[in-house]
Amino acid sequence: MVQIRRNMEKMHSIDDAERRTYRRLQLVTPQLFAQFLSEKGVARSCLACGHSELSTPETMSLDSSRSPFPEKKPSELTEEESQQYFEATAVHYATPSLIDESKTKLVSNYQYRLVCQNCGFISYFRAANVVYWVEDRMNVHEDES
Repeated sequence: MVQIRRNMEKMHSIDDAERRTYRRLQLVTPQLFAQFLSEKGVARSCLACGHSELSTPETMSLDSSRSPFPEKKPSELTEEESQQYFEATAVHYATPSLIDESKTKLVSNYQYRLVCQNCGFISYFRAANVVYWVEDRMNVHEDES
């Protein structure tokens, strides 16, 4: 019984760690990723064909902790409240992908992609560098407030 409890506690802490990691990855919006690349001097054209139209995959999810109606379930909202809920809870971020699925899901084991719209060439950027850059910028802005 004690072993089962330890295993469940271990699984719960892993889930919490993965959740924290993913929240950090969600800080990177496509706009911030573009600013990071620009600030680091990354070429604004495809490394394979030279085309200048590049994009990064983007994900949108809803973060219920940002709800303007915490006392209501989403299914209980009026149409107008649903629109307000969507606008308040929508989170857009650059889509991270795991580098090695057999390894721990840490920020250092994720990457962001930059895709050429002409030839499909994909460039990969370690998420850790981008996330640390974004977090540093957030801390600087918090210090200025």
